[in-house]
Amino acid sequence: MSPYANCGQRTARTEDWACQWCGYPLLSRFYKKIPKTYKKLQEERLYRPPVVEETEVFLPQAPVPPPTIQIAKPMPEPGLAAMGGNRNVKN
Repeated sequence: MSPYANCGQRTARTEDWACQWCGYPLLSRFYKKIPKTYKKLQEERLYRPPVVEETEVFLPQAPVPPPTIQIAKPMPEPGLAAMGGNRNVKN
């Protein structure tokens, strides 16, 4: 490949007789020919593989224990024992 005055790159001539870097016409047979067109080279340079969207990954969480229910002590049945017994009752 020879240096080219238009873009300063060492260049070759494409199938459509253009500089492989800037597309300027190269009408001389002096430049080495490559088997691609300028448009094809541009497409290859501009091609970017599709970006894979990042998805949220949900990791399994540790099982949450069920809420504990505290059971209150049973209330005494209503009656004399619940009202203090027979202490104040005179016979």
